[in-house]
Amino acid sequence: MWDWDRAPRNHYEIANRIDAKTGAHVLFVSLVPAPVHVLRAFSIPSHWGPLTVQIDPARSRTLYLFDLEGFETKAAIP
Repeated sequence: MWDWDRAPRNHYEIANRIDAKTGAHVLFVSLVPAPVHVLRAFSIPSHWGPLTVQIDPARSRTLYLFDLEGFETKAAIP
């Protein structure tokens, strides 16, 4: 999805390629607080903050939400 010079790493990358049209406005959910390699691929990245989800009575998972606009083709590739 982000690097056209490598094989897809998961099902989403196989099924959905992001381009200027599909990446015009994206809700991105991350397990890491600052996914810089993804954020720099968009002209307007906005952080919505963390969301903690209770998985079961003993465990929770924190997700980081981003409102992304303006995908810039190949901007994320170093």
